[in-house]
Amino acid sequence: ANHAEHNLPTNLLAILSAYAISDPNPQEDSWNKSVNGMQYYGGNPLDNGINTTRGTAAHAIARLLFADRTRFQFLKPAIESLSHDPSVAVRSVAVEALVALLNIDRNLAVKLFLDAVTPNDAILDTHTVDQFLHYAIFSHYSELKPLLLRMLTNKNDDVKGMAAQKIALSAFSIPAAEEDLKEVLGTDAVCRAAVAKIDAVNFPAEECRSVCRERLLSFFADSDKKVRDSAAGVIHNLSPKLLSSEVQLVNAFFESPAFQDHVHFLLDALEKSDERLPELVCRLAERAVTIQLNGESANRWWTNDIGRLVLRLYDQTRDAALQKRCLDLIDQMIELGFGNVDPALLGLDRS
Repeated sequence: ANHAEHNLPTNLLAILSAYAISDPNPQEDSWNKSVNGMQYYGGNPLDNGINTTRGTAAHAIARLLFADRTRFQFLKPAIESLSHDPSVAVRSVAVEALVALLNIDRNLAVKLFLDAVTPNDAILDTHTVDQFLHYAIFSHYSELKPLLLRMLTNKNDDVKGMAAQKIALSAFSIPAAEEDLKEVLGTDAVCRAAVAKIDAVNFPAEECRSVCRERLLSFFADSDKKVRDSAAGVIHNLSPKLLSSEVQLVNAFFESPAFQDHVHFLLDALEKSDERLPELVCRLAERAVTIQLNGESANRWWTNDIGRLVLRLYDQTRDAALQKRCLDLIDQMIELGFGNVDPALLGLDRS
């Protein structure tokens, strides 16, 4: 594996294949065994697999295929054997080789993948499966759909969330996935949070923005905190230009239950923006003043540096009413002793 980029003789590939197919290690899966209530490898088949001989061979084969696809003709029997290995741990590593196989024969890669993951659902909660699905769904959604729908019923929230994310990603371009996404959104908060995360990440892409916006507006006010947390990530992903133009989205976040937990996303975005600041800065400062007046100590942390944003807005705007609003806020912040405002600013021209 460490010499994957070099020109290796075929007899070395044959030796590697022999280990992958015939080595007796592992004789059993250790990941699902426990001692004193503690599972080996944390119950993770992938961590178990990479510490076995056949599993290590699978990892080496993946490295070799990524470096040189012509090696497939020599390694194909080993890949097929690893995909049907009796050990769940070994098959979980074999999926890494199937990711590499997507660059060579996508149809075969998907077939072997489905063979590898079907016998035991524990393999689904691995990053190799997540990676394979990410790269395969757009070309083979119909073949992978039954597995994804099965994953939605899994008791493991990570597996369920993984399926929801892959269906949401596919729905941006595949009509069949759009119908499946309706089922996802009606499942539970785990699935809604997964979709919200996909929307938050993909919102900056113009071709995805309108559908993401529509869902995020709802996710901000979702009854479940996990969903609101995932949706709030979109504020962190907004460019300065989008921050200024997406008035509806930003206002909805400001007025939602998600705001209090994730106001730092908005403050950070405003601080980094090189665009003209929106009127929202004044509304933020007004809420900060209310918090200070009410003595809500648990919520005060984000009000510390709000004064800088108000001063920037005052400097940028030529709207007299907005300037007066900024000055009044500065006066209040100085009086209440927060916002990092210099008392010397009391001398600002109010004419």
